[in-house]
Amino acid sequence: MKLFSEGELISRLKLELEQGKHAEQLRANPIFSAAFTHEKAELYDQFCKSKWYQRKLRESIWNRIQAVIALEAKLKSVEYAAKIAAQEVEKMSAKN
Repeated sequence: MKLFSEGELISRLKLELEQGKHAEQLRANPIFSAAFTHEKAELYDQFCKSKWYQRKLRESIWNRIQAVIALEAKLKSVEYAAKIAAQEVEKMSAKN
């Protein structure tokens, strides 16, 4: 059973390659990278300065930290998917 036609598969792989290129450019951008680093540092600092009894504040800060980490992980994931897509394109090219 074929899930995608060869044309559809190639289109999807090209899309993944393009998205991976954009993710890589974002992560390589020094301003973008510095913004992530600064935001995480600020949030960790706020978390450390908060008191143990400031539960709602600490939960909010922690959730924001996790959101920044998740966004970074998503960009890395998109880059990795693009590498896999590039390998698949090479395999398909070798077959033809």
